[in-house]
Amino acid sequence: MKFIDEKRVAAAFRHAVSNQFSDFYRQKYEKAGISPDAPFSPDLFFSLPLLTRQEVIDTPLAKRTFVPPEKVVLFSYTSGTTTNMPLVIPMSDIVTPYIGSYFDPSFGTDAQKILVVCPPINKRLHWVFTEQCRHLSPPKTAVFGDYQNLINSGFLAGITECDGIYATPTIVLLLLPQLKRFYDPKKIKILGLVGEVLTKSQRELLAIGYPNAKIANHYGSSEAAQPILVPCKNIIDEGKNEFHLLEPLIAAAELVDGELILTYAANEAMPLIRYRTGDYFTASDEPCACGAKTPRLAWAYRDLVDRMRVGGVDFRVEETDRLFSSLLSIPPSEYQIHFYSPKTAEQKIRIVVEIKLSREHTPDKIAHEHIAREIEEKWILAAGASMKDAVAKKFFEPIEVSFVKEFSAVSVKKKRLVSHLEE
Repeated sequence: MKFIDEKRVAAAFRHAVSNQFSDFYRQKYEKAGISPDAPFSPDLFFSLPLLTRQEVIDTPLAKRTFVPPEKVVLFSYTSGTTTNMPLVIPMSDIVTPYIGSYFDPSFGTDAQKILVVCPPINKRLHWVFTEQCRHLSPPKTAVFGDYQNLINSGFLAGITECDGIYATPTIVLLLLPQLKRFYDPKKIKILGLVGEVLTKSQRELLAIGYPNAKIANHYGSSEAAQPILVPCKNIIDEGKNEFHLLEPLIAAAELVDGELILTYAANEAMPLIRYRTGDYFTASDEPCACGAKTPRLAWAYRDLVDRMRVGGVDFRVEETDRLFSSLLSIPPSEYQIHFYSPKTAEQKIRIVVEIKLSREHTPDKIAHEHIAREIEEKWILAAGASMKDAVAKKFFEPIEVSFVKEFSAVSVKKKRLVSHLEE
């Protein structure tokens, strides 16, 4: 899949390589043997070396800011979940025409008040979200809750009579008990979900908890400071985890070995040219009934977050979510899976499953062992075999279970798979 707006990409390329404030791209391309004076063409563009997140992180902020300081209106930054270090992006004024002109946080519904409990929006991009709501016709109201205090958020939703929620799938599920306490979840018309892969089991739980809400799963980017892949009405009605490119925002997009590569030129302070997102998608060949020119994209996983290859085995969050929703030994629980390197040549990779239970007491040793065995039996690996089979064949040590009050790996985004493996 390739999409390119030649006019915008050519302008972004010229802005990047002839910039008086930063020679970041000029040096990058010269090292790759590409002259900054080369005439632009689509062939030239698709030959440019890809831009990695780590490459940007390793470059001092001042050396990759492409406008004078007074034109930087805010700084966006990533959670640091993937690289263990936030990526800070200077943002120029992108209010016109990008904010509010193309993205509707209510996703075409008549929801009027949107409760926002989404960490990147609440922490640093609330102004952007507010502008998006106010530029709609008719305007919407953004109600900013507290993702760290869902009791307050539930109360706020009730007293302001919110009819939409914008959050991660995990937070929307955790918010449900507080909504039942202070409000009526049946009054929610739209769930705008972003920040995590929405698994089948999560979607089923959301449909039960919010029976009158449409689910609009979409893809946002802290690097772009807003959503860039959104579902159309057909996709929402079909209940699919698929998206269309928000074309007015994206200068170019491609899938390279399944990874989404973006060129985002709306931000003159730090244009992203052929940027590796670390997110993997599949593209449908079938045209969408909505008439969109670009294909429907299905989000597969985020590398090292939603999928991890350990000991030659692919571990996917889609399967682990299914596993933990099916366990009979414990109620539905939050979990985190840790992979540790063997300490000796005789040992195999060690897997520790941390479980955060809602009930107060801690299960005894027998319960630990029983739950560990149930996990081994029900955990189906990518190859089709169970974890029990993999343990029997000594690919992994027997599963260990640990009940915790707080997970040992803390991040803004939900992280279910955590690697401690030595390189």
